[in-house]
Amino acid sequence: MKLKFLGLFSVLAVLFGLFTAQSAVKAAEITDYSNAATLYYDPEATNIEITSTTAEVVVQSGVYLKLVNNIEFPDSVTINEGDTLTITLPDEFALVTSSSFPITTADGSTVGTAQADAASKTVTVTFTDHFSKVPENKKMSFEITILTDRGNNTDGETTVSFGGVTFSYTYKNEEGEAGDYEMKYGYQAQEDAGIVKWRVVLNATQDMIRNMTISDVFGEGQTLVPGSLRAVRYETQPTKIRSEGHLLTLTPIDNFTDKAVFDYDNSGGITGFTIPFGDNYNWAMYIEYSTYLPDNTPAGAIVNNTLSWSASNFDTRSVEALVRLQTASGTASSEKSEQVVLRASKLLNGKELTDGEFTFELYSAEDLTTPIQTTTNAADGSVTFSAITYSTAGTYQYVIKEKNTSADHITYDSSEYRATVTVTDENGVKMGAVAYDAEPVFTNSYAETTTTESSSTTTSPTTTESSVTSTTSSSATTAASTTEETVTTDPTTAVSAATTETSSQPTTSVTTAEESETSQETSTDPAALSTSSDPSSPTSANNQAKTDKSSKKLPNTGEQAGIFLTGLGIVILAISALFFFRRKK
Repeated sequence: MKLKFLGLFSVLAVLFGLFTAQSAVKAAEITDYSNAATLYYDPEATNIEITSTTAEVVVQSGVYLKLVNNIEFPDSVTINEGDTLTITLPDEFALVTSSSFPITTADGSTVGTAQADAASKTVTVTFTDHFSKVPENKKMSFEITILTDRGNNTDGETTVSFGGVTFSYTYKNEEGEAGDYEMKYGYQAQEDAGIVKWRVVLNATQDMIRNMTISDVFGEGQTLVPGSLRAVRYETQPTKIRSEGHLLTLTPIDNFTDKAVFDYDNSGGITGFTIPFGDNYNWAMYIEYSTYLPDNTPAGAIVNNTLSWSASNFDTRSVEALVRLQTASGTASSEKSEQVVLRASKLLNGKELTDGEFTFELYSAEDLTTPIQTTTNAADGSVTFSAITYSTAGTYQYVIKEKNTSADHITYDSSEYRATVTVTDENGVKMGAVAYDAEPVFTNSYAETTTTESSSTTTSPTTTESSVTSTTSSSATTAASTTEETVTTDPTTAVSAATTETSSQPTTSVTTAEESETSQETSTDPAALSTSSDPSSPTSANNQAKTDKSSKKLPNTGEQAGIFLTGLGIVILAISALFFFRRKK
C-alpha cells in the first residue's frame, strides 16, 4: 500500500512540476545593440586616443589602456530583469583584473551590474528591471582598464577591430629594466581586484654585498596574503641580469624565505617583513609576495609599498613602488515618453444618449481649423481621445469642440474648452500634467417637433354609409403606427372610412394623419412628424438599445482560465486516485 501511495505522490509531483514550470521566465542574452568603442593609451599620463590612423603611437606592454564601450539599444529591444549582455575583448587585449562594478543612472538608479572576468576576457552586464520600466532611447556606457596581451602581440604595427571600430598602433614588448641594485613593481591580481602582487629584483649587477639586510614595509592598511612570500637567489651569471624576464629564465639555487621576520598589526595581520640575509656573494635575488588591500579601497586609488636594504659596504638604499588600481565604472540612461489622454463628458437632455451619437474634435490651440484627433462619445457620456505621447518637456495647449452634424431635433452645445498639458523631464521620464480651463462638459438638447394642418367643410348629407377596416401586421424587427382617415361628402351620400395599419419597428414611431374632403385635402409632412421616446412603448426607438444592453456576452477565456482548470483537474485526479486506492485496499 505504501508503494502505491509513493507512486501516486511521484506522479503528482511530476504533474505539479509541469504545471508550475509554465510560469518560469528565462533570462535572455541581449545581442541586438550597437557599440562605438574608444581606446586611450596611458590614460593617467599621455591619454592618447588610439584610432584607425594612429599606427605611429607606440604602445608598450605593461602600460594601462582605457577602453570605453558606448552601447545603444533599439527601442524594439525589451530588456527585462535578469537579462544579460556580454562583451568579449579581442585577443590582443587583456583585463587587468577580475572585478565587479555597477551601471547606474545620473540619479543613482542601478541599471545593471557588470562582472569583469580576466580569465575569459569578458565583461558581462546583468540588468535590473530599470530598462523595462524606462524603455526608450536606452544607452549604456562603461569604461574599464585593460592591458595589451603579451602572448598575442608581436613587436611592430598592429591593427585590432573591436566595437565597430579599428585601432592601429605600434606594439613594443617592454620587459622592464632590472636596474643595478633594486627594482620593484606591483600589479593587481587578475583573479582578485582586492589583491596586489609585488615583485622585487635585487643585485642585478651581481656585486658583493656584506651583511645585507632587506626590509619591506607595506602601505597603509595592507596585510600579507598568507603563504605568498617567496625569496630566492640565483647562481652568478657571466653578464648582468637585464630584466625580470631574464632572471626568471634561470633556476634558483636557494630559497631563503624562512629567514623573514614579520611585523604585525593589532589584528594579527602581517604589515611588513625583514630578512637579515648576511653576505651576498654576487648573487641576484628575486622576492615576490602579495598583499590584501583594505576594505572599501576605491577604484583608481594609488597604493604603495617601500623596499629598502642596507649593508656594511653600501649606504642604505630604497625604492617605492606605486600601483594605480584598475578603474571600472558604468553609466546608463533611457527615457519614457509620457502618454496623456484628454477627456470630456457628454450630456443629452430629452432622450437617452447612445454610443457614438455625437462627434468631438481636438485641435491644437495654434490651429483651430484642422483637428488633430476626432472621436465620439460612449453610451455613458464619456468622451476619450487617443493618448498623446510626449518626448520633449514643455507646455502644450489644446481646444476641444463638439462637431455640429445637424442631426434632427438636436440643439448643439457650441462651447469650446481649453486643455493645457505640462510635460516635465524627471530623470528621463516625461511626466505630463493636464489642466482644463473649465470642466469640459457638452450638453445637447433633444426636442420633438409636431406639424398639423387642418381644413373642414360642413354639409348636410342625406345618406351616410360607414365602414371601418382595421388591419394589423407585426414582425420582430418593425414597429410603426399609421392612421389614415378619409372623409367624402356628397349632396346625397356621405361615406366615412377609417383604416388602421399597425406594424413593429425597432427604431421609429411615426403617427400620420390625413384628412380628405371633396373641397380640400390636407396632409402632414413625415419629415416633421413626432418621434416617441417612451421607453415603455413597444414602438419606442430605445427598444433596440435596450436589447443591445441586455444581450448576453461570451465569457472571457484564456491561458489563465486554462491553467486554473488544469490545476483543478490535477487536484480532482489526486483525490480520485486516493479514493480508488483506499477502496481497493
